[in-house]
Order: sequence, then C-alpha cells, then structure tokens
Amino acid sequence: MPSALESFDVIGGWRENYRALGAGKPVPVEVHGRPVAYRLGLPVDASGTLPNGRKFAGIDEFKKLASPGETPARARPRSRNARRAGH
Repeated sequence: MPSALESFDVIGGWRENYRALGAGKPVPVEVHGRPVAYRLGLPVDASGTLPNGRKFAGIDEFKKLASPGETPARARPRSRNARRAGH
C-alpha cells in the first residue's frame, strides 16, 4: 500500500510531523492532566505511486486517483468480509 495514510497517526489523528524523542522542537502536551514530552520529528511524506504508475502527493490526491481496488486500508476488510458473507 502506498503511504497515502501516513499523515494519520495510529489512532487516526492528523499529523504533519512524526514524533521524536531526540532532536527536534519540544512540544508541551498534557494528557489527562499529566505532561507528555515529545519533540517534532521529520515531516511526514504522504506521497507515493500507485501500482498502475500514477503518483500522488497526499491523501486527497490519493482518493481522487484510487480505483475501487485501490481504496484505503480501512475500507478493504469491510469489502472482503462482505464478499465472504455473500453481500
């Protein structure tokens, strides 16, 4: 799968930079009233190339170019399960 979904973190939040523990600009954040320390890491690269050679620069371009067989990963299990169930 191309990296179109790379701009989303593990819980679906939008990100423009990766988180880092070493070098980078400190980001002061509180979670449930407790300080969480991390730093801004490298910028996210959400560009890629589809199997048919078409290039995209992010999720919006990916959605415009993707055919039904190249949809984001979240939609794939649903359609596979639907086929298995005969829907």
